[in-house]
Amino acid sequence: MAELTHILLATDGSRDAREAFRTAMRLALAVRARLTLLSVVEHAGSDQPGEPEDLAGGCEAFRREALEAGVRSVRTLVESGLAYSRILSVATRECADLIVVGARGLGRHDSPLGDTAEQVAKFATCPVLIVR
Repeated sequence: MAELTHILLATDGSRDAREAFRTAMRLALAVRARLTLLSVVEHAGSDQPGEPEDLAGGCEAFRREALEAGVRSVRTLVESGLAYSRILSVATRECADLIVVGARGLGRHDSPLGDTAEQVAKFATCPVLIVR
């Protein structure tokens, strides 16, 4: 694998996303990579978890935690659209060397791998790390 200089973490606030954040943060520290924290709002205007303000607040909390831990550069993004599609677009646009996602998000939990993680792994042009 090529040198890791930029890690993209996609988070939705789920338990697996928190574990993915911890893993991404440790990796960023170990290899001194930049870390971008991305949340995607799929259903703007709904009252379910994942409202832009909630996601922005969660990303900001992760950003502070990563900076306090010593990650050299941390940036947050909140975008709207289909989650896996936005993750892939941001990874390309931001030249991410690695995408880190939780195995399952806030949706249904009847399979070990959520739809977003599966689609990201299937279509990404860079390595993908799926965390439980």
